[in-house]
Amino acid sequence: MVAIYTATIFLSALLLFLVQPMFAKMMLPLLGGSPSVWNTALVFYQAALLAGYAYAHFATRWAGIRRQAMIHIPLLAVPLIVLPIHLSSTHPPVETTPIPWLLLTMLVSVGLPFFLLSASSPLIQRWFADTEHKRSHDPYFLYVASNFGSFLALISYPTVMESKLGLLLQSHVWSWAYGGYAIMMAICAVQVIRSRPSEHPAVVEESDEPRMQPPSLRRRLRWVALAFIPSSLMIGTTTYLTTDIASIPLLWVIPLAIYLLSFMYTFSARPPIPHKWMVYLLPALVLPTMIIFIIPVTNPAIPIGLLCLGTLFVAAMVFHGELALDRPSADHLTEFFLFISLGGVLGGLFAAILAPLLFVLVIEYPLTMVMAGFLLPRWRRSSPSTIGRVLDIAWPIAVALLTIGTIAYSREPREFSSVLTKNLITFCLPAALCFVAAMRPIRFGLCLVALLIVGVINQDPLEHVIYQDRSFFGVLRVLEDKTHAMRRLRHGTTTHGVQLLAEGNRDLPTSYYFSTGPIGQVIVDRGLPEDASVAVVGLGVGSLISYAKSGQQWTFYEIDPAVVKVAENKNLFTFLSDSLVKPKIVLGDGRLSLSRTDDQYDLLIVDAYSSDAIPIHMMTREALRIYFDRLKPGGVLALHLSNRNIFLEPITGALADDAHVACLVESDEPTLVESLLAKTSSTWAILARDQADFGKLGEDSRWKPARILEGTPVWTDDYSNVFSALNIHW
Repeated sequence: MVAIYTATIFLSALLLFLVQPMFAKMMLPLLGGSPSVWNTALVFYQAALLAGYAYAHFATRWAGIRRQAMIHIPLLAVPLIVLPIHLSSTHPPVETTPIPWLLLTMLVSVGLPFFLLSASSPLIQRWFADTEHKRSHDPYFLYVASNFGSFLALISYPTVMESKLGLLLQSHVWSWAYGGYAIMMAICAVQVIRSRPSEHPAVVEESDEPRMQPPSLRRRLRWVALAFIPSSLMIGTTTYLTTDIASIPLLWVIPLAIYLLSFMYTFSARPPIPHKWMVYLLPALVLPTMIIFIIPVTNPAIPIGLLCLGTLFVAAMVFHGELALDRPSADHLTEFFLFISLGGVLGGLFAAILAPLLFVLVIEYPLTMVMAGFLLPRWRRSSPSTIGRVLDIAWPIAVALLTIGTIAYSREPREFSSVLTKNLITFCLPAALCFVAAMRPIRFGLCLVALLIVGVINQDPLEHVIYQDRSFFGVLRVLEDKTHAMRRLRHGTTTHGVQLLAEGNRDLPTSYYFSTGPIGQVIVDRGLPEDASVAVVGLGVGSLISYAKSGQQWTFYEIDPAVVKVAENKNLFTFLSDSLVKPKIVLGDGRLSLSRTDDQYDLLIVDAYSSDAIPIHMMTREALRIYFDRLKPGGVLALHLSNRNIFLEPITGALADDAHVACLVESDEPTLVESLLAKTSSTWAILARDQADFGKLGEDSRWKPARILEGTPVWTDDYSNVFSALNIHW
């Protein structure tokens, strides 16, 4: 009996968490590869999980265990009407937030199977608790199988499923596995229908009696709060990783896998790591994680990423550990999981849906760490005293004053060996003072509040924010550097355009678009017809329009309405308003928009970013076919390949070789003088039907054939393997 119940829970969790990255990857070509796709999907999955847990709780309570099991058997066949899993929707809206559209699409496409699968774990545990098995009084050990299945699914998707199978085959394999799960679930239901109710009395230790009592309202609310924090931290960590490293499912699944791993550890019969160790360790990780967001620091990527993941793991271990210690008797099992799920949904809603609407800054992640500080379990029990209450207020004030003082000290004209040294001097002492308060949660939480407030309002006097906006695709900031007389648009940590403010320099294309750089050579040295038609995927601040001449037609394709608003605001940037040509701006994903037009172009420039990651669907065989369909005879395609962590040159070379087109690549570094004019290093590829279409660039020694590494795959909409392109350095 235990074997079939355990195997069924394991398989249901495996399927549940395989469908998440699989379907999210199906959605990417429709939404530009934004990490918000995954975060919104997580909220949907958490809501569906809550619905499944609610069904398990109320159905067993109202219908009884055996009658509910009889009802459940035919329900298992209902999801078959939407299998194999596929997109069941039209294209997303382009001028409004796509969140409602995304949630509705997921409801129609995967809602039914996800709902049935999500109910499996609490249902089977509750069914098992009502059997005559000797372990039926404490079925929580089965929850470990559920979390192990979930964890294995998330690890195996990028390493096995994504790297070995195309999306279509993945969907069919998943559908057959669901059929096997439905049969196993029906067997479990038949067993519980045929068994007699358990007559085993619950074996309860005297020390466990308080937690085994019927849950009070306060206890239920505590369950919700304890589940809220890891869920919100998980999405906050996901946002950071997928914004500043790459927008790929490989990185999306890691925070969720860690989140599930903590459940598996804390609910096991013998947790491998003592709970109190995690409680002691959490403040030591929360403080440096808070500081790297306050400064902010994004390099080196791997150590900072590991710090964020470590903070998530320890926080999840602490708060899920508190839930495991407070689990009720089997009679209240489904209710317990229902409130845990409710806390998870609320945490997801806060981080993924509400935060972008409420905050212009990406402040939800450090705010959740502040909440974690307030709910941190006490290191030791002590009675409150007047002195203690006074220190709870005085200590955070001291942290704030000390932080203000160290910031003022670091701003004084003096030599620092590095920016890192300057930041350590600024925040080391305040962080140490915060850590001393960690044994008292209220005091520690208020110290984190003080550190966060002072840090957020601290602005670098050399470059300050003059405009800020937030959309589904992330946070945009316009920074003004008065010393060097320039403005730049930033998305996350990536610059999307720079304009010099000095008279005579305002119309100079800067950053990646400098006249002596690769794209400048394509436009200036190769030349364009007087009546040329040019398309650019990715607007930025509109720098490229500086190359436009009267009589030419320029079209920009931009997915983010917030970017268009910035580029068209002449109080921020004047490239578009000063241009000799009035460009056409098309809202929506560039690839989809190009596929829907019949326009032909002499030059097509693909410069589409999601922070520092070119969305995968813009670099596939199908995408390349669309690009060349839009090129006139003799036209050239230019791809911007600059990326900190993904080596795109071999992927581009493999695509060009597969399509039998010519391909050249140039990596360019600015001179000292050019750096003063805001030129930055960049890597570009140009592709054409024939080598002769490159003109004089075909003979230019700076342009070289694209390198194709052995074993480099050709990416398609159905298959892409990001392991082949990772280029992350310490």
